[in-house]
Amino acid sequence: DQVPKVLISDNGTQFNGKQIRAWCEDMKIEQHFVSVSHPHANGQVEVTNRIILNGLKMRLEKASGTRVDELTSVLWAYKTTPRSTGETPFSLVYGMEALLPIEVELQSKWSSTYEQGQNEELMMAALDTIEELREQTSTRVETYKQRMRASHDRKVKVRRFEVGDFVWKRIDVLKHGKFLPQSFWGRIEHEFYHLQQGNTTVDEYIRTFTWMCLFTGDSVNTDVKKARKFLKWLNQRFCELVGIHGVMSYADTMQRAQEVESYLIPIAPVPSYYHTSQPAQTPIQYAQPISSVPPGSSLGKRKSNFHNKKIGKKGNFRKRNNHPTGIQACPRFAKSHSGECL
Repeated sequence: DQVPKVLISDNGTQFNGKQIRAWCEDMKIEQHFVSVSHPHANGQVEVTNRIILNGLKMRLEKASGTRVDELTSVLWAYKTTPRSTGETPFSLVYGMEALLPIEVELQSKWSSTYEQGQNEELMMAALDTIEELREQTSTRVETYKQRMRASHDRKVKVRRFEVGDFVWKRIDVLKHGKFLPQSFWGRIEHEFYHLQQGNTTVDEYIRTFTWMCLFTGDSVNTDVKKARKFLKWLNQRFCELVGIHGVMSYADTMQRAQEVESYLIPIAPVPSYYHTSQPAQTPIQYAQPISSVPPGSSLGKRKSNFHNKKIGKKGNFRKRNNHPTGIQACPRFAKSHSGECL
């Protein structure tokens, strides 16, 4: 029921090829091709209309909107102007060049030597050579296309890819505009502001969150805002364990959430150059799993004593680090410090 009965398209090779014809026959689909004169299905007609409209715009600046009166002169200018084929459209149709009105007024050589009888004989002779002129024009067109193709190929770098190669993927941020259906306006942002992880996995939540971010405006325009929004709607128990390292980038936050979901959070090993008495290779320690952490608690978070620090008094800072403060020493820096252990 979802297969169309009729396929209407232009005369391009992508719709008129053998494969598409065979596919339509197998699916019982009728193919209808639009007429060549239809502007929406003919590239040459669209280009010609654009040239005519540009000519009308330039003429209407002085004609005060008399478009119908100026259309004849614009068409005459288009027909008597040499194109990339080396000939004018008028000469390809009638086999000879047009006599411009200005030449009749100024009495050029063509108009001054005009004879009615001789002119008719020359017109009949020109009809015999018009096919040769059109063949020469086709040759020029093909030569022009080859020259343009060679110019384009010189700038193209050949890249060969195989399955498994890593490539850069460009993702354009979609916002409200002509490329976003109007049915999505408002609804996407409404769902985004009410997004919750719920019982879904972290990977499913990441996919939904990333897709919603494509349609939002200033709420996630920076990496920090994106990470905060990600934590805001993450599962509460996940959020408590992910947020122990303070503000991280969005990529680190996603990676941390995936590690939390695996029930083990790796803690960075102690570097060998901080404790010479310890072995150079310290095994990685792991925190307790999520199931054994009571709700509302966090792992590895230290009490901040920033309020005890007096700015400008260096002695007090040294005294605080050299004497016990009741806070467990940081395993990474071998001393107590303010803030969270990063």
